This record gives sequence, C-alpha cells and structure tokens, in this order.
Amino acid sequence: DSDITRFTRNDKQVHILDKNFHIDCVLHLKNGQIMTLQEKFLRSKFAHYDCYTLEYFNNQSTNEYGEWHKLCTDLYFTGYGESNTGFISAYLFKTIEIKLAILKNELKGTLKPTKGSNANFYAYPFKQFKDEWFIYKKPYVP
Repeated sequence: DSDITRFTRNDKQVHILDKNFHIDCVLHLKNGQIMTLQEKFLRSKFAHYDCYTLEYFNNQSTNEYGEWHKLCTDLYFTGYGESNTGFISAYLFKTIEIKLAILKNELKGTLKPTKGSNANFYAYPFKQFKDEWFIYKKPYVP
C-alpha cells in the first residue's frame, strides 16, 4: 500500500528535512521505493506567470540561503489554483533534471525580488522545460 509522510509545521517548528533540504513529503511507493517531494501551491491569480520559482536567498541581508541552494528532492510539484475550485494548472517534474539543466545553462532563470520581504528568487518559465523533465503537466491556458 502507498503512503505519504507530510512534514507540517507545528508550534512554528520546521521538520529538519524541510529546513535543511526543502523536502515537504516522503512518498512510500507500493513497490517499496521511497521518493521525496517538494510542493508549491500558488493562487490562480499568479497562473499567468506559469513558471517554476526557486528562492535564492531567504534573507538577502543575512545571506540566508533559500531552496535554490538546498533543494534535495526527487520530485517537485507546482500547482496554481484555489482550495475551493482546484488547480487550473499543475506540473510534476524531476528535480535532478532541472538542477542539471541549470548547471549546464540549458535552463535560464531571471532573479527577482520578493515583494514585502528580503527574499529573492529565480523564475524559470515552464515553456523552457523539455517534455522529458515532466512526469505530469497541465499547462495554464488563459
């Protein structure tokens, strides 16, 4: 039987796998394999950006690294939608493929500030992703 272990924040404490490696879930597959997953849920109003965002610095003033530096998951899920209506677009992709593409300059992002905080992030448009990097994709259609 498949099972999901989800790391949630309780009493403002972050699980060590989430804090150090940005792992939100561990998927226990029926065949005995284990896979790790990071998930990002964004509101529908942001769907037109249609991109994978990786936080570069969590806090630029203290050089506190974000997930760009620490991400160690097998899979990554990004979905745009609302809790009452579901996802209008969604992507599940292989994290290592994306990390290697960034290293090889096959995938180029844009560094952007995060409004209202000292964080910043790289944005990588999904239209730049190769089909083989995806496990599932439901693109945004305006």
